[in-house]
Amino acid sequence: MVRYVLGKLILPSNFLLCVFTVLGKEGLLYLLILKIDMNSVVLLFNLKAYNEGIGENAYRLAEVISEVNYENTYLAVQPTDILRVKPVWSKVLAQHVDPITPGARTGWFPIESAVSAGAIGTLVNHSEHRLSDDEIKIILERSDEFEGFKTVVCADTPTTAERLAQYNPSAIAIEPPELIGTKTPVSEARPELIEDVVSRLGGKVPVYCGAGINKPEDVAKAVDLGADGVLVASAFVKNPDPKKWLEDVVSVL
Repeated sequence: MVRYVLGKLILPSNFLLCVFTVLGKEGLLYLLILKIDMNSVVLLFNLKAYNEGIGENAYRLAEVISEVNYENTYLAVQPTDILRVKPVWSKVLAQHVDPITPGARTGWFPIESAVSAGAIGTLVNHSEHRLSDDEIKIILERSDEFEGFKTVVCADTPTTAERLAQYNPSAIAIEPPELIGTKTPVSEARPELIEDVVSRLGGKVPVYCGAGINKPEDVAKAVDLGADGVLVASAFVKNPDPKKWLEDVVSVL
C-alpha cells in the first residue's frame, strides 16, 4: 500500500518504485511510476519460553510451518532449540544474543553461538528482554560481521523505533508492552502507532508490528496500515490447531 502522508510518499519496504521518463506525443516528459511487489508479508513467530514451544514442541511447530510452507515465515526459538528445528524449517532466529565476543563469559550467548547452531538472525530488545541503546548498537555492529544475519529490533514507541532505526537493523518491530499477550491487537487498539512508525521510517527499514495479534484479520489490518510483517507469539504457539490458524492467516495475505 502506497500512501501520501505529510508531504511524503510512504512506501512499505516490500515494494520498489521504478521511475521512468516517458516522452509524450506532444513532446512533454512524463514520469511513469511502477510499483513492484518485491516479497510477501513476513510472519515471525516467537515461541518465547512457553512449554508449548520448547524442545519437541518447538520441533512440532516447525513441522507445522513446513507443512503450510509459506516462504516468508520465520521462527524465533530458545537457544537450545535452534539446532533442533533447523532441519525442519531453515529460517530460524535466536530470541536474543548478547553484546559480547566469545571468551570467558559463562552463561552468555554471543552471535557466534547462534550462527554455529544454525540461526540466520535474532530478535533484539524484546520487551521481555530489554537492552540499552549501547548494547543494541554493539549487537547490530557485530551482526555485520556475519553475512546475511538478520536483526529484528523491538521498540515500544514510535520515538524509540526511529532512534533505533539509525543503527540499521534488518527490521523494526513495534510492540506496545501493555498489549503483549492480550486478545487486543495493536492494529485495532493503536492503529495510529503503526502508521506513525511507518511514516517516520519512510520505507528505509521494514516495519513489523506485534502485541495482541490473534486472528487472521488482525494480520490483514496491520498490513493495510503499512506494516511489512507481524510478530506473533501465543496466538500461534498456544493454539490448539496451529496449522489451521496459520493456513487461515496465509489465506488473507
